[in-house]
Amino acid sequence: MTVMIESILKTICYFDLLDYPLTSTEVWRWYYSNQSPQQNIPSLRQIATALETDPQLKTLLTRREGFYCLAGREKIIAQRKMRNCAVDQQMRIAFFWTKIFRLVPWVRLVAVASSLPLGNVKENSDIDFFIVCTKHHVWITRFLLVGLLKLSRQRPDARRTKNRICLSYYVTDEALSLQSAQLGHEDIAFTNYVAGFLPLYDAGGVYDQWYEINSWYRRSLPNMGKQGTALGIDNPRWLSSWHQIFKILITPFYNAITRDWYTRMQLRILPASLKSLANIDGRVIITEDVLKFHDKDNRLQLKSQWQTNIKNLSYEHNVSAPLVH
Repeated sequence: MTVMIESILKTICYFDLLDYPLTSTEVWRWYYSNQSPQQNIPSLRQIATALETDPQLKTLLTRREGFYCLAGREKIIAQRKMRNCAVDQQMRIAFFWTKIFRLVPWVRLVAVASSLPLGNVKENSDIDFFIVCTKHHVWITRFLLVGLLKLSRQRPDARRTKNRICLSYYVTDEALSLQSAQLGHEDIAFTNYVAGFLPLYDAGGVYDQWYEINSWYRRSLPNMGKQGTALGIDNPRWLSSWHQIFKILITPFYNAITRDWYTRMQLRILPASLKSLANIDGRVIITEDVLKFHDKDNRLQLKSQWQTNIKNLSYEHNVSAPLVH
């Protein structure tokens, strides 16, 4: 089995865990090449040809309505089409809240993450955001953004998650690299998660910096270029004036004396489950530059199941070369 065929199967096997079949273009875009040298990355034409003609892939995969999935998993094609229908509604909500978030002067970048950029919006999917703010302002930024959501009752809770706003990942503009949040070698779920960030608001070149600093994920996903640069929400002139006014108005409540209160107050009310996991690994991170609250992180389970499924394919179909290294 060639490296290309192996990588195509790895790619489709991972998205099968998400019940998400891929088109040939998407297989090329998400092509997982952790074991392949950069110079040997196949073109879109080569991948499309392999999907159509390679005898091993024709045995292991099914093509229907332009989508490729593992043989026997054809039901996820209709499921994907249904989930795509919810993307427009969630994107409108995401744009609305991004326009609100940009009013906070320390917000530098707002991106949507997880299921929405992928187009895999389930019935009860919330909307995940990734926020970049200026150094020393991560706690006040979280306080203001979460406060807005609480007042408008838009945070997800035990009873309702559909279309609610999840703010669980903040970094400052001096902590843009996300590589340290990986869980061990070949953390495919986190790699794909980071690569899928879709920026909606950029205060000025922050996404370009983030993209360059996080070049590590392109070693595994070499075809993942910059996302959604044409979708960006404007940064109008009046916004700069508003930021100056806002900073003046908030000075009595946020200054050198009161700054630490915002940190202490939020730490005090954080759930014990989050604080117990803080800074043990990449699931929950609580520092002055990074706030990451993914206590229900299933990356290790996804990786284990992904590797198991690949091994099962190799045994069931008598593939001579191992697919997991």
